[in-house]
Parts: sequence; C-alpha cells; structure tokens
Amino acid sequence: MVNPSFPRTTFILTLSSTPSSMDNLPAELLCEIILKNAERDYHSHNRLVTALRSSQVCQIWRAIILACPSLWGRLLDLSYFEKAKESWTQEVIARGNGAALWITGHIVSSTTLPLFKSLMKDHWERVQDLEVIDYQTQGPKKMWSVLLQKAPILERLSIKYPPLSYPRRAGPVVIRSLFNVAPRLLEFRVPGNFQFNMNTPCISNIRVFTFPAEYSVPMILSSLKLLPRLTHLRIESHRFIGHPPPPKMDLVEVDLLSLESLKIVGRDYYDVQALLECITPSSRCGLLLTQGEPRLYHIRDPARHIWGISVKDL
Repeated sequence: MVNPSFPRTTFILTLSSTPSSMDNLPAELLCEIILKNAERDYHSHNRLVTALRSSQVCQIWRAIILACPSLWGRLLDLSYFEKAKESWTQEVIARGNGAALWITGHIVSSTTLPLFKSLMKDHWERVQDLEVIDYQTQGPKKMWSVLLQKAPILERLSIKYPPLSYPRRAGPVVIRSLFNVAPRLLEFRVPGNFQFNMNTPCISNIRVFTFPAEYSVPMILSSLKLLPRLTHLRIESHRFIGHPPPPKMDLVEVDLLSLESLKIVGRDYYDVQALLECITPSSRCGLLLTQGEPRLYHIRDPARHIWGISVKDL
C-alpha cells in the first residue's frame, strides 16, 4: 500500500526513473515472447493487431519486431486482409521474407481467394501451417493441385468446408502423392472428396488425423494400422452421409498406444460401439462423443451401453 503522505508526483517519477526488468531482457528472449503472442489460440484473437500494438511499446520493441521475419510469416490470416489496402498486404508478406509461413482463415471468392492463390503460387514451399475453410460456392478448384508440389516444411494441413456445403461440392480432388512431397507433415485434415494415398512410409509420422464422414468404420480401422504414432484422432459424420452397421467380420483391432485424444463426432451407435471395441488407446486417452442419428431400435439405454464399452479395460 502507498503511504498517503508520500507525494504522488514523486512516486510516479520514482517509478518511471527506475529501470524496468524488461529493459534487461536479451533481444533474443524478447523476440521469443513476441513470437509466442503470434501463435494461434482462439479465433477472435487478431494476432496481427497484437503484433502492431507491441511494436508501439517503444523503439526497441519496434526494431525487434520489424527485424523478425518469423513473426510476420505467422500472421497471414486471410481474414486480416479482406478490407486492407493491397500495399499493406504486400508489406506484411514482404516482412516475412524467407521465413516459414502460417496461412489461415477463410477462402471467399469475392475477397480472399486472389490473395490465397497468390500465396500458394509464389510461396508454397515456405508454407509450414495451412489451416483454411473454403467458402467458395462452386466445386473444387484447380488451386488444390498445389498439394502435389513439394512442400518441404509443411507440418500442418487442415482444409475444411462449411458444414452445409457438402451437397454442393462436385467431383474429387486427387492428391494421391501428398505424403511423398510433404515428408514433415504431422497433422492432417481434408474433406471427404479429397483422394490421397495412405500406403506410403511418410504417413507413419502423422500425429493428428481427422477421418471425414465418407470413411466407414472398416476403412477407418484399416487406415489406422498405418498411423502407429497417432496422438489425436477425430472421426466425423455428416447428416447427408450414412453407412450401414459395420459387419464384425470386416473389423480389425488397432493398438494406438500413443493416443491421447479420441473424438467421435455425430456417428451413430453402431459406429461408436465398433470403434470403441476395436481401438486400444493409451491409458491417459481422453474420449469425446457427440450424439449422432438415432438407429437404436433394440437398445434400451445406448449411452449406458457405450459407457460400459469405453471403461471395460480401466
């Protein structure tokens, strides 16, 4: 507590004249702190604004931020540039000169599509993280052919459609050789109309994988045999895509002893039962289930039955 008799102006002057501990931080450590603030966290966080405000703290911070291409390479969220002047967009891209790129956000035909195509054409080999939602109203575009080109540092690939856009999509997107041209890929998520070859050595390095609704339980289980290092698994559904109950003769058991998270989103009871019975995760694995279409005519209490399956080995 401040002594009331202590002159307030003197107190303020005393604080301002005392060297801050931040002033003693090495530039390298301060740069790491600033880079940490540029990591993706929640969608409403405008990381570009955070970087710009940090650059206004003092001349030292500004100099460090302007001289850090790795920071600017992380700030290429397409939504940040929807209403920006072309000169500012190109300035941000230029400040990331030579650094790994994180490209995120929404692909919208009328606004961000030209920028996205330009980044893919000119800087694909520098992309480390690609996480986008494709809001185009037409079928798949030729722009995804870039996924067949060498991606030496690509670690995260996540392409999604808006939930209600599945019926409007036309035709497959063939990226069969993706895992051969992206040897460092660790996280993978694409829509169900993307066709790729999993029978390749590099696939075993994947840590995070999402199966779209088009994959039946037998297809999922056979594919999981190729993903022994998996730590996070997500299995999706869609109301316009259904599968018959999986026949037990087609099911294989899979040991995923590094698995820490299993999310089964919207699948019906038969799929959930088969997956939980056939997948053996690590003892620390978390489980998230969301309700799917009810096909439970002869099952009196499906939630209790699934719970019994999930804890059978605990």
